[in-house]
Amino acid sequence: MKALQDIKLYCGIFGLAALLSSCSSAVFPDITEDEEDTIVSQDEEDSSFIGRKSKKIELSMPEEGESLKSDTQNVAYDKEKQDIPFAAKTKPVKKEELKESKAEAEKALSENANKKAEKAKKIEIPQKPIVAAADFTPAEEENTIPSVSYRLDTFYFANGSSVLDSQYNKQIRNIVKLAKSKKNAIVTVKGFASSRTRNTDPVSHKLANFKVSAARAQSVADALKRYGLSANKIQTEALSDSMPAYQEVMPEGERLNRRVEVYIAY
Repeated sequence: MKALQDIKLYCGIFGLAALLSSCSSAVFPDITEDEEDTIVSQDEEDSSFIGRKSKKIELSMPEEGESLKSDTQNVAYDKEKQDIPFAAKTKPVKKEELKESKAEAEKALSENANKKAEKAKKIEIPQKPIVAAADFTPAEEENTIPSVSYRLDTFYFANGSSVLDSQYNKQIRNIVKLAKSKKNAIVTVKGFASSRTRNTDPVSHKLANFKVSAARAQSVADALKRYGLSANKIQTEALSDSMPAYQEVMPEGERLNRRVEVYIAY
């Protein structure tokens, strides 16, 4: 086994030596430089054709005032164009022509101004007559829109009754006093009813509640008149049971809905 390994080792060394000797004796060809490649124009008429291995052309930058290389026709055109002075390129304008154009422009402007003036005359803007402060009458002052409105008081009534209890006399006097102290004051009296009536049909039920609510509002309005408030400052409304303030599950809720509310606006 060892002898076989020695034989392999010797064979490897011998092969390596033979390879090195063959490389040392190999002959490589000499490298020679080709002729210098240059880019030249092979045909003067066709500048796009590029040739190789011809005479070397020296490139140089154009001098100041000269253009880049182009064909003969364009060079002649550029030279001819450069020779023409700037004054010859533009058409001179005479003073008479300037005056005429200016006169025409002024005439057009004046015509437009005249047309606009004629249109303005045709359009008539209606103007409201100016009324002096002395022309207002007290009746017109009373019809002005109030800026303040709120509820003054609430009065309650017995079941089915429209008679105002005497316990509210003091409150009535206070309402009259306040309404007289405010300029252009309007007192609104709104009558209400509870939703319960005797066993009647729906139409009779609604009619009964409406009548009692109107009677209650009128009762409070009459009391205001008795204490000195002018009738033209009082307004009454009958709203029946359309706006209940409380639920009528218990008798107390029904009692509180039988009411009159008084509002003031000035």
